[in-house]
Amino acid sequence: MHLRHSNRSAEANEIRPLVETNFGGISAQPSIPEERLRPQEPTPAAPRTVTLADPRVEQPALHRYYLVPSARTAAAGESPVLEVLEQLIGGGVNSYLYRALVIDKQLTIGATASYQPTALDSSRFVISAIPNPCVKFGQIERAIDEVIANIAHNPARIEDIERVKTRLIARAIYAQDNQEALANRYGRGLSTGLCIDDIRGCSDGIRAVGAQQVREAARKWLDKRRSVTGYLIKEPTPKHEEKR
Repeated sequence: MHLRHSNRSAEANEIRPLVETNFGGISAQPSIPEERLRPQEPTPAAPRTVTLADPRVEQPALHRYYLVPSARTAAAGESPVLEVLEQLIGGGVNSYLYRALVIDKQLTIGATASYQPTALDSSRFVISAIPNPCVKFGQIERAIDEVIANIAHNPARIEDIERVKTRLIARAIYAQDNQEALANRYGRGLSTGLCIDDIRGCSDGIRAVGAQQVREAARKWLDKRRSVTGYLIKEPTPKHEEKR
């Protein structure tokens, strides 16, 4: 097969007639749907766990994944709320998880949360924690559940929400000075079904988020029945018996 590179001096108005002449007469296939039918994750019915043990593991870790909507599949205004919730729960040393698990209870070395809004289908909201020595995973999970329950039943402080919103908006503004970041942002958005207005209006969506919306999102999406928790642990090295 010979690959021929396109002429960089060609213009769109020159190429379009050639494309129409050579390919315009090909009829569309009625058997191909306009929108691709993609397999979907079934609605979770119960919490699930996965354990990976390996003798090479030096640092145990816990990761809890929640099935949540992406910017493409979410209801109007729902994805920005999840972005704010992500920062409130695990976005830095002032986040609720970090304060509870690292500073107050000293259960973990670190605690973070992440949410990826750009996806073709559903996305995931991830909570991660690295335990301190001699701390059990059960202790960490109970502390995580307490943080989530508090947000789900008590509106977050207005000053915390405004701090997080300011950070997210500032991040979007600074990204406009970085051509690579801009290309990445628009490329990910357009390739996952968003339009230009959706991408440009992300800061407006963040500004509109309120405490009650955050509370409802935590209650609806951070339900443990929607989660999969992974444990990374060190497996004892098997002892090799000496053959005589």
